[in-house]
Amino acid sequence: MSIFSSDRVQITSEIGINHNGSLDRALEMIRISADCGVDLCKFQLLKADEMYQEDAGSYSTDTGSVENIHDLVEKHELQKEWIPRLIEECE
Repeated sequence: MSIFSSDRVQITSEIGINHNGSLDRALEMIRISADCGVDLCKFQLLKADEMYQEDAGSYSTDTGSVENIHDLVEKHELQKEWIPRLIEECE
């Protein structure tokens, strides 16, 4: 299926950085998305060093811990070497 097909609406799953820095979780999220009828999965290639200074401040997570923003984003980065495996799973 072409992503440019105009014969129907295509649904995209915004996975973003919700894989939490885990390839296994990213792959699981693709499979769950497919089970839900999603056509495409979107990830984000965030790079902490390009977005934040190391002293950017802190963030209170949903678990109640307080973490350095730069370190938190860095921990959740999608690794470029994952991309071929993610594409394979999406196909």
